[in-house]
Amino acid sequence: MTWLFPESLASGFLYVVPLSVLGAWAAATRLRLSYAALWICAVVFPPLLSFVLYWGPFWFGSSSDQAGLWAPMAIAPWSATGIVAFGLTLRLAKRTPA
Repeated sequence: MTWLFPESLASGFLYVVPLSVLGAWAAATRLRLSYAALWICAVVFPPLLSFVLYWGPFWFGSSSDQAGLWAPMAIAPWSATGIVAFGLTLRLAKRTPA
């Protein structure tokens, strides 16, 4: 199950960015969401994904006394990068003819 969660700060970006792009592309092309709903998804989905990716190993048995101290230093940059990737993908998907 170790492949399911990132093992370092850098590898977390390799999880969040592609999943955010995939989520944005699916939301923009497959789901019938309003413009406002798409941008709400852009602000909610990447931070939620980052939160789950960071805390997931601890939910499945890993333990660390300092996990809570390191959480903002991992979740915040992953979330910010995911929001940018999600937003850019939405812009690109809206320009692409259907």
